[in-house]
Amino acid sequence: MKVLIFDIEITGHHCEYLEHLVNYIQKENSIYNSYYFVVHPEFNKKFPLIATKALNSNIKILSVTKIEINNLYSVSKSKSNTIINSYKQYNLLLKYANILKPDKCIIMFLDRFLKPLSFKRPEFEITGILFTPFVKVDSKRIIDSRFKYLRRRILRYLYTRNKKIKKIFILNNKKVIHALNKQTRRKIFHYLPDPLPEISEEIGFNIRMTNQISSSKKILLHLGSLRKSKGTIEILQSLNLLSDKISSAISLIIAGNPINEEMDNEIKKNLEKNKKVQIIYVKGFLTNSRMKAYLNQCDIIIMPYKNFLASSGIIGHAIASNKPVIANKNGLIGEIIKSDWKGELVFPIEPMKIAVAIEKSIKTTYPVINNSNFIKEHTPYNFAKTLLHN
Repeated sequence: MKVLIFDIEITGHHCEYLEHLVNYIQKENSIYNSYYFVVHPEFNKKFPLIATKALNSNIKILSVTKIEINNLYSVSKSKSNTIINSYKQYNLLLKYANILKPDKCIIMFLDRFLKPLSFKRPEFEITGILFTPFVKVDSKRIIDSRFKYLRRRILRYLYTRNKKIKKIFILNNKKVIHALNKQTRRKIFHYLPDPLPEISEEIGFNIRMTNQISSSKKILLHLGSLRKSKGTIEILQSLNLLSDKISSAISLIIAGNPINEEMDNEIKKNLEKNKKVQIIYVKGFLTNSRMKAYLNQCDIIIMPYKNFLASSGIIGHAIASNKPVIANKNGLIGEIIKSDWKGELVFPIEPMKIAVAIEKSIKTTYPVINNSNFIKEHTPYNFAKTLLHN
């Protein structure tokens, strides 16, 4: 079988997922299949070790051109242009599929293809990962959300009628999968464990010594790609609302890459307004070993993401490091914390709500929870095996 794996994103978990697939294919030596990875033009440059692994095997890595990438994002982000972009991505996929003639295509970011796949029927079968499943509307949300829910439900009806789509994988959320299969009456939604790679902490790196944080302070960590949708600005704004006692008892570390220069400037502007809390802004890419050091050595992970429909790799890392979490009470992450984990839940994502959650988390002594079953289930091997062979 000839399998095309399509992922032209270059940020966040995307390349990590591709590495898990490459490692699995090599380990299992799947000689009966040929795998073609269609990736971002900067992929081989930024991730040479993954590209090297693919040499002398049944894996081929093909980069789309910079012109093709620029063409995808040459329009503004209005709703009409989001639809145009969706069809552009689909046409780009078809271009490479027409060259490679695959039997099957695994789309690693299926959300971007739902509109064209509601009407188009390619010659090959399709599986993919859906990051933002939409099941029900929160009764507390405004009417616009109900309209959005209806629109998404119509979209879901259309793409689930596409017989070329064989399986749609959803990360971590078994309840949503059951609900979606019941609603659509077609059992195409399947569980996929969000992979938790085995990472060793950087030896000799101490976040307190490096950042001059007193041993008496608790460390809050906000980690990853920094953008407004992740509540980064609201976290910063919440600090001025804390009591003096709590302010002097904590330090906040913001570590990661801002999504763009505008976001970087917004972070810096809010840093200047802070008068009460020690904040360390670690701007830039973190190696896995250093990220693990931050996760293991912090006290609380703060991730009040506004998009509560999606999962996040950070929640898995928090569980692996046995850290309490401050997060959105709605959606998958909220469900995980309510049923299986520890921390404080926030909604709506507003500075005052976050400040209250911070104060409560500092005053609470959280238990150590047995996380061995979660870690065992969420291995990169299980992730790749489920995606490639289910």
